[in-house]
Amino acid sequence: IGFSTFASLGSMIDIDFGDMIDFLGDDDHTRSILLNMEHIHNAKKFVSAARGFARSKPIIVLKSGRYPESVTAASPVGQQPGDDRVYEAAFKRVGVVRVEEAKDLFNAAQVLDANYLPGGSRLAVVGNAGTVGALATDRLIESGGVLAELSAESLTKLHSVLPPHWSRKNPVDLGGDADAERYAKAIDLCLQDSSVDALLVIHTAQGNMTPADLATAITGVPNAVRKPIIVTLMGGPEVKNGMAILHSHNIPAYGTPEAAVRACLQMFKYRGNLELMYETPADFPIDQAPPKHYLKTFVQKAVKEGTLALTPEESMSFLINYGIPFSGTVMSATFNEVLPVALKVGFPITLSSMPGRADRIKKEQIDVRTVEELEEALEALKRKISAAPEHTYLETVAVRPMLKEVDYIFYLTMTRDVDFNSVIRFGLGGMGRDIFKDCAIGLPPLNQMLARRLIEESKAFEMLQGYLGRKPLDILQLELVLVSFSNLVVDFPEIAAVDIDPLVFSNGKLSALDARIYLDPNAQPGPTVYPHLAITPYPTRYIKPWRLKDGTEVLLRPVRPEDEPMLSELFNSLSKQTMIERFFSPIKNMTHEMLTRFCNIDYDREIAIVACRREGDKTRIIGISDLIIEQNARAQFAVLIQDAYQAKGLGQKLIDVLIGIGQEKGLEAINGVVLADNAKMLKLVKRLGFKEIHSAYGTTEIMLKLK
Repeated sequence: IGFSTFASLGSMIDIDFGDMIDFLGDDDHTRSILLNMEHIHNAKKFVSAARGFARSKPIIVLKSGRYPESVTAASPVGQQPGDDRVYEAAFKRVGVVRVEEAKDLFNAAQVLDANYLPGGSRLAVVGNAGTVGALATDRLIESGGVLAELSAESLTKLHSVLPPHWSRKNPVDLGGDADAERYAKAIDLCLQDSSVDALLVIHTAQGNMTPADLATAITGVPNAVRKPIIVTLMGGPEVKNGMAILHSHNIPAYGTPEAAVRACLQMFKYRGNLELMYETPADFPIDQAPPKHYLKTFVQKAVKEGTLALTPEESMSFLINYGIPFSGTVMSATFNEVLPVALKVGFPITLSSMPGRADRIKKEQIDVRTVEELEEALEALKRKISAAPEHTYLETVAVRPMLKEVDYIFYLTMTRDVDFNSVIRFGLGGMGRDIFKDCAIGLPPLNQMLARRLIEESKAFEMLQGYLGRKPLDILQLELVLVSFSNLVVDFPEIAAVDIDPLVFSNGKLSALDARIYLDPNAQPGPTVYPHLAITPYPTRYIKPWRLKDGTEVLLRPVRPEDEPMLSELFNSLSKQTMIERFFSPIKNMTHEMLTRFCNIDYDREIAIVACRREGDKTRIIGISDLIIEQNARAQFAVLIQDAYQAKGLGQKLIDVLIGIGQEKGLEAINGVVLADNAKMLKLVKRLGFKEIHSAYGTTEIMLKLK
């Protein structure tokens, strides 16, 4: 491994990780970006930069501070340390690979720069020592990996070319006398098996075959299926030549099976993180813009008056407004007024304390079955509250019906992280939260696919398929609640924390039974640029209706990840000439990865505006314009219009929208490249004020100065 750049950022007063990722991402000599990190100063900048380059260059992070003791040791005096679990969630969200040891920085860089990435996470192991193969399998399973199950066809073919004493399963033990030819046949057959995503080849010093012989044989295997091969060559100085041969063919090689398996897992993690960025969520049946301005007024008034903890009743109105089902009755009362409220709610009840600050969100709860138990329960709750620091709790309690028979209990919260700001947590409620610490973490905004991933990462997911005779939970209901909750968080920077607990599933329905909302005392009224989010949400302010010259109604809006099928349909409908004018070559097939580059974007550094037309019960995209913002206060633009809708004013409108966005973002200029023989486009941009600044190789570069 060589180094194109080595930089020590010190205290990051002027240049931080986001700046370095932007710089190295554009550097042609840099193929991977390695970061040694303690903490992040500007999470928004880091997230934006990482999302922008993780697809093209692996970003590998070694971050210290996985435990409270080490976090405190690494943090400057007086600086509150960030939550390492939030860092882990953020890395996963933006496609960054995290490693745990210094040596893994370079191992990961080597394997992620190899010839191919795996299509999945199933590993086959081929070697000449059963014990070493077993060690590799142990490490794989312990680390959450998957051992590939070879198909019956592959086992039959392997049996025909291997000695009778071979292992007949994965790991494939070729025997201590295996030569290069036997290795090559087994490698080829395993690679052709559709149930294998990657292959680990292990060699120990047995027989007459040298590591160089095996390396030569491996490089000679055709590998038409383009699957990654990772090699372990165990031994002393004699493996050096074999390693050199493999490295010259960009095949990763390691001295131990454990190191090789770690490299495989890093490769699987990187692929999985990219898939998280690439996946196209379903079009979700959810109101993206519930009425909220009256709630904004209420919140701003409450902050002004110094009210930082909303009552359960007030919190409930927020949830209902965002489509989060709320059932039962929850009421607040002072300690002296609990009895009439409890009688109104109806016994048995649950009493819970009401934290007065967002950083004291934990509630104390006591179940009360009868009126006779009420006084003793109130005294017990008072004792718990009095033991806490002053102003931790309000002098009121919440009263709600006690939980009866329910299938599943969850909690759903948003709190402010010191580094990444608003963070959503989800998991099993009750003992799942308090004892087993079930906690899946996600950064808002969430869409349906991200909500599903959050559910899958919790311990709750396995239970939701049906547990001890309970009915399976309708996952779609839970996804809807998570997305609605995320929308609430996005829309209200004034909210410092939200705690929904319990959120229950009973009789086929999901509903919240209790909720608390806490406000930020430093919240400022007026327009917001989402200071409370690390990831910029969907920019609804760019959604505008418009009409073509012939009166056809279209909707102009920013692209969404869900638009991939419509974009695929648009590109497939283009004439060859239109395709050449946009991409400078006829692209026969737009792959999933290519399409996601258009629709799964970071709105901080790129804006794509699509023009949608409703045709019956179907919506089609008939045009798209794109503005990619560069680091020098400039941007590159492009525009594409479906053939049937050209010469109707749509191209001019889409470019004009981009010019307005560029002005809003304070850009100095917008550049573009047009084919020299595309006279219609050159005439259009000239009318819009663009100037021709350079011509070469059949293209013309144009520029519009905004300042």
